Amino acid sequence: MHARAENPDATVLSPRLEPVAETRQRIIDACGRMLDLLGYRRFRMEDVAAAAGLSRQSLINYFPKKDDLVWATTEDRMRTFETVLVARVASFDDPVEGLRVALRENLETLGAMPGTRPPLLDDMIEYLAGKGASLLVDQFHRTGKALAGIFDADPTGADIAGEALVRLVLSFLMFDEGQRNPDRAATVIASTVAGIVAPGRMQIPGVSDIAMPDKRGVST
Repeated sequence: MHARAENPDATVLSPRLEPVAETRQRIIDACGRMLDLLGYRRFRMEDVAAAAGLSRQSLINYFPKKDDLVWATTEDRMRTFETVLVARVASFDDPVEGLRVALRENLETLGAMPGTRPPLLDDMIEYLAGKGASLLVDQFHRTGKALAGIFDADPTGADIAGEALVRLVLSFLMFDEGQRNPDRAATVIASTVAGIVAPGRMQIPGVSDIAMPDKRGVST
């Protein structure tokens, strides 16, 4: 039986009392919490409205349908992942090592979120493979563009590397390797991406001894 998620501290506010962008972000943040708590299939618009401290009608004024809200929330999370990744890599002299550390930290953060563990993660993968497929493709391109800047690389190769990075992150999370051993997973991903985007650059020692996740993949 579905239990409605209540926020005991929520106070219903009029969206007129704060800027539109802030209300929209508050809704997206609340949706993220509901995705982590209940998953894509189970959460309801009423759950998000309560968590955001809004009436259901106010929520619908911003996001008329559940899929509109999930789309915006997923896009927000993907952009945050990319922004944090790029900023962290930029703090290292060696971009390959910077990418490895940034990926490890991201995997540790993602692994601590309930929404990145089965069965909630399976729901989100199903969404990305279906209704959210174009979101995933956009993320491939954005990540590729970021990698091209990091490695001063050809955009075509970087685009392929961007897709590889996103797919590998999702694969490691799907099979719990990203949660159980984020350092090993990050080493595999960083070395693979560096090999695509910047052949000949310094590779990470010992990567050939690390097992890849199961052959089952994330398809669009």
